[in-house]
Amino acid sequence: MQPEIKTAEMDDLEAMAPMTDAEWFQQLASLSPVEYDRQRDSSAKHLGIRVRTLDSEVSKLRPATSSSEGTILLTDAAPWPEPVSLDELLAAIAQTIRRFVIVSEESITAIALWIVFTYTFDSFSISPNLAILSPEKRCGKSTLLDLMTTLVARALPTSNCTPSTIFRGIEKYRPTLLIDEADSFMTGNEELRGILNSGHRKSMANVLRSTGDDHTPTLFSTWCPKSIAAIGKLSDTLMDRSITISMRRKSPGESVERQRFDRITSELEPIRQKLTRWARDHHMSIALSDPAIPTVLNDRAADNWGPLFSLADAAGGNWPELTRKASVKLSGSSLADDESARTILLADIQAIFKDHGVERLKTDDIVADLVVMEDRPWPEWKKSKPITPRQIANILKPFDIKPKTVRIVAETPRGYDIAWFADAFSRYLPSQSATSATTNKTEDLAESQSATKGFNVADKKDGKSNEINDVADVADRNGEPWRERV
Repeated sequence: MQPEIKTAEMDDLEAMAPMTDAEWFQQLASLSPVEYDRQRDSSAKHLGIRVRTLDSEVSKLRPATSSSEGTILLTDAAPWPEPVSLDELLAAIAQTIRRFVIVSEESITAIALWIVFTYTFDSFSISPNLAILSPEKRCGKSTLLDLMTTLVARALPTSNCTPSTIFRGIEKYRPTLLIDEADSFMTGNEELRGILNSGHRKSMANVLRSTGDDHTPTLFSTWCPKSIAAIGKLSDTLMDRSITISMRRKSPGESVERQRFDRITSELEPIRQKLTRWARDHHMSIALSDPAIPTVLNDRAADNWGPLFSLADAAGGNWPELTRKASVKLSGSSLADDESARTILLADIQAIFKDHGVERLKTDDIVADLVVMEDRPWPEWKKSKPITPRQIANILKPFDIKPKTVRIVAETPRGYDIAWFADAFSRYLPSQSATSATTNKTEDLAESQSATKGFNVADKKDGKSNEINDVADVADRNGEPWRERV
């Protein structure tokens, strides 16, 4: 039996005799894009063909357009006819991810919850990006994005975009934006970065542009879920607004199913329908939720994970515990993940003071310790040359820390007193564990002083620096040295 097409443009079809496939394609081609969008899935099911095949046949019958024109078709899944268990739904999504992608269990938890978030984002005030990053190509980023395209709400995938297409596309389609190959076109594009950043907080998710011949000021929304895949890293501000998924190339002993996009789209459609139903049934309750936040997360990480905590709590079962463990693992106190060179320098200077066990240090001594840190940018800070006293001073200036004349035994060199760092340490290194250094007495030191008087210093294990994972990278995704991000 043919589906009943109830639209103003096709009322006359109700009285028509059953149509051939060709006639059905022709009638669909006569619809507006919006009406076609509504009839697309049911028509493909009736005709017994894939949605992509239907799109292809209908597009052949549409009026010709210029090469720069086209139609974006974004579909909402029909809601599942019965109430849905989010616990079971998340388990099904997680298992689907495991089938096709090599990624950590913590990342699977985050991805599964973020997929649910795309159906519920309007219930929250924060929209965290999902940053899918890898150190090299062929690590599964595009495979993961392809999979997400079949699961998220109103997927709009792209491998290139301009600032204007981003805000105009979001305003028109309210999509889930899935950006691949970001490292190939976002380098140095500050306008695009600013637009993506603006969509993080709902109250500020707008850009203002002039439109029309009279240049009327017009607001465009930038509020939608966004996932961005790239080799390397994104800019600091985008990373700060993201939950980061680290991809890796599968080893010889690892294997996953080969993903056939045309097949899994129909296979996973029930999951989309269930997500649609659950979101409609629970949008109010999750909007009123106030989840507990792990104390080790900084304020921005807490914002990013807040919606996912709310969804995990709503799901129940093991999800609240799994999600909070994942948040600590993926976004917990790691300077390398979300801090700038200024904060890295603070941590290193804190460790240097602890190593020396004194309250005052000559600038030259600080430089000498910094430039031998092989896992830091300081040995080749600018033009492959070591960092200088002036460059250190410039980095520390925003913290209101300046080198001055200090008395060390009988000398009065330019240097730093650790007391000047107390405020910056407490504000920008709060997540690091604190300990007290023992008093270091030497024959060369006239005064015995504690290196931790009035402040805390970070624990470390070996060498001259704190143990901070993955800080060896001295360039961000754009290939810009850390000094450019100071």
